[in-house]
Amino acid sequence: MSQIRRFFTEGIGTLLHQRAWDSSERALKEYYDDLTRSTLSTELMDALGKLNDDEHHNHSKRIFQQHAIANDDGLLRWDEDCLKKWIMTTERAAALGAFIPTLWRVFVYFAGYPWIENMPTDSGRPESYHEHIDEDGFILAYNLLPLRGVELVGRIEKSWAAKYPRLASLMFNSLGTFSAEEEEQSREFNTTGRMETIEKQLIDVITLTRPEPYISVVSHEEDLKQVARRLLLNAAPRQEKISSIALLRLDLQILLQLVLLLRINNTSWRCGLIYYMDVKRSGDIERPFFVNSGEEASYSARLAKALIQYTLKDAQSISWKYFEEFCRACPNILLRFYELWSSICLSTPLESPTSNFGHLIPNSIVQALSLIGPVDFDSLVPGGSPFSEDERQLQLDMQNAIQVADTASTPAPDVVKLVERLTRADLFHILVVSTIGETLEQGSANPRGTDTFERLFTLFTSTSGKEIMFEGTPGCTNYTWRYGSVQLLPQISMSSTGGLTAAVLGETTFKLFPHGERDSGSSHHSRSFTVDLKNGILVVEETGSSLLRLKLDSLKCFQMPGTAATFTKSS
Repeated sequence: MSQIRRFFTEGIGTLLHQRAWDSSERALKEYYDDLTRSTLSTELMDALGKLNDDEHHNHSKRIFQQHAIANDDGLLRWDEDCLKKWIMTTERAAALGAFIPTLWRVFVYFAGYPWIENMPTDSGRPESYHEHIDEDGFILAYNLLPLRGVELVGRIEKSWAAKYPRLASLMFNSLGTFSAEEEEQSREFNTTGRMETIEKQLIDVITLTRPEPYISVVSHEEDLKQVARRLLLNAAPRQEKISSIALLRLDLQILLQLVLLLRINNTSWRCGLIYYMDVKRSGDIERPFFVNSGEEASYSARLAKALIQYTLKDAQSISWKYFEEFCRACPNILLRFYELWSSICLSTPLESPTSNFGHLIPNSIVQALSLIGPVDFDSLVPGGSPFSEDERQLQLDMQNAIQVADTASTPAPDVVKLVERLTRADLFHILVVSTIGETLEQGSANPRGTDTFERLFTLFTSTSGKEIMFEGTPGCTNYTWRYGSVQLLPQISMSSTGGLTAAVLGETTFKLFPHGERDSGSSHHSRSFTVDLKNGILVVEETGSSLLRLKLDSLKCFQMPGTAATFTKSS
C-alpha cells in the first residue's frame, strides 16, 4: 500500500511541477513576444510605482502638474524652464539656480531610461535636445532618482559594492554627451561600443518587469538578450550610430560643488524600497538639506575644483575609464549623487534645520573628506557592514564633532592642556588649520614668493593601536585614521601615515607628527607640523621637500564622537 501511495503522490507532484514549469515558461514567452518599447517603459513605471505608497505617487504627480506647460495639443509637458521654476520657488534656489542645465540633463536621461538617444552631442545642444518630458517620464525619473528605484532594476545584488558598477555607469551616462566623430582628437573619449550598454540596461529593466520565473535560479540569459536585441532593432536610428560617450569636466565639477553643500540628518528619512519577489532592497533614503552660507559656497567651489584637479589632472573630457579612476579616488560620490536628488525632490524649506553650524567643522570640508575617505574600516563581523552604512556613520560623526579649541575665539589657548587632550588614549581629533599670506623659507626673513593664496590642512590625531567603534551600526565596525594629514587647498595632497601624535615644544609651541614611519614605502609623503601660536606661524616639514613657514590664519580642533579602545579578533 505504501508503494502505491508513493507512486501516486510522487507522480502527482512531478505532474504539478511540470505543469507549473510549462505555465511559467509560456507566460514568459508570451511576455517576451509581446514586449515593445512603449509597453516596457509603462511596465517599468508601474513596477516601481507599486513599491511606493499613494502619497508619494500623488506627490510627484502634483509637482509635475503644478509647474507643467501645455503644448499645441494641450498635453502637459516639462521643459528646463519648468524645472527652474519649481526649484526657484524654494530656498534651494540659492544653491541650485546656476546648475539647472546640468540637473535637467540628468533628470531627462532618467525620464527616458533605459533608452539613451536623448543625450546631447559634444558639438552643441541640438534644437530638440531635452525640450520636453511628459508626466510618465517625470514620474519614472522621480521613482528612479530620489526614491532609489534605480537600485532595484536588474538582478539581485546583495550589497552596495555589488551595485556600484551598474549605478556608476548610469551616473556617467546621465552626465555624458555623445561623440560621433570618426577620429576623436582626445584620448579621454571612450571608443568602446555603447550598444552593449543599452542592451544591458534593457535586460536589467526586463528582469524587473517580466513575470516571475517558476524557478528563479534559471537565468534565462539568452532569452533576455534576444528580446533586448529585438527592441534595439526598432530603436531610433541615432542609437545605432553611437561611437562613444564622454563626460565634460565642467559638468562633473558642478556636480561636486552641489554635493559639497549637502548635509545629512542624524536619522534617515525612510527605509529603502523592497521588491518582495526577489527580496531586492534599496538603501535607506536620506533627505539632505543644503547649507547655503557664503563661506560654504566659497569653500564648495574651491574644493570641487581641487578634487577634480587631484583626480583627473588636466583632462577636459572624461571617458568611462577615467571616470572609474575618479570613483576610486572619491568612492562615496555615487551615494552623494543619489542623495543630491533626494534633497532636490523631497526636502522643503520648512524642514531644513536653521541651527548655527559655526562651532562645527565647515560642511564642505566634511563632505570633501567623506568623498576622499580618511579612515580604514575594520569590522568585527565577517563581511562587515554594508558600504553605505559605515560611510554614512563616518559622515555623521564628522558633522557632529565637538569644537574644543579655536584660535579665533581664544588667540592663545593653553598649549599644555591642548596637547594633553590630543594625546589622550581614548580620543580622536580633527584639526582644521588655515594659513594665508606669504610663504617663507625656513631661516629667511624674506618671502620666498608673493603667494597670497590660502592653504587649508586637516590633521588627524589618535593614539597608536587604538580604534573607535561606530555605535548602533549592524557591522560592529571600527575605524582608524588612514591619513595623518590631508591638504585640501589650493591643491589636494595626503600623508598616509595614520593618525598623528603631539608634543609640547615651548610655552606657546607644539608639534604634530606621525607615530612612526610605517608608511615609508608609500608614494605619499610624511608630514609633521609645528605650530607657534604666539607668533602665528605654521612650519610644515615634508619628506623630500624644503621646510615651509606659513602665516597661521586659524586653527580649530574638533573631538570625534565615541571612545577609542583596543579591539582584538578571536581567531
